[in-house]
Amino acid sequence: MPKRPLTALMPDAVKADSKEVGPIDAGVLAEYGVTNNRPLLKRLEGRIVHDFHSGTPGSEVAGANFWGRWTGGVRVPAPGSYAFRIDADLNADVKLNGVSVVKCPPPVPKAAKDAPPAKPVQFAESAPLNLNKGQTYFMEVSYNNHRGDYSYIKMSWKPPGKTEFEEIPADLFLLPPQAREQAKKPK
Repeated sequence: MPKRPLTALMPDAVKADSKEVGPIDAGVLAEYGVTNNRPLLKRLEGRIVHDFHSGTPGSEVAGANFWGRWTGGVRVPAPGSYAFRIDADLNADVKLNGVSVVKCPPPVPKAAKDAPPAKPVQFAESAPLNLNKGQTYFMEVSYNNHRGDYSYIKMSWKPPGKTEFEEIPADLFLLPPQAREQAKKPK
């Protein structure tokens, strides 16, 4: 299928991660806001990797303190053990089918309360998860930037047989609401 401009696929989208995107069922729905849960900016994105520095995702999201949420399904290409990783400057959480699998920063042990301040970007990795080939898992990644001086988030996975974490290919993402429906169907 030839690539089409995002506006032809999703007319209410504000802007895209790139000028050209694949079919409408590939990618994640990205939403950004500053207060409450009401998004001010929505767009289709092919990956969850952002370095906004001291800026924001777009002019609609005024101020340095903002939140982001990415939702969609992730289709598993091969059976086996997967690990998820989140790199972020502040709070981030990855959920699969409504269950949190990894949070950043990881919980601080009580003995570490007097530890030095957090580094600009931290990471956390999930425990290995056995996932089924062909199954779609509903994914939600949430991020809160309340620091204002820097904002960074990257989500990746380590598929079976791999030794390094890598970006999830955009063609393995399925947009909501299709993703939510597929995740409910048993395989």
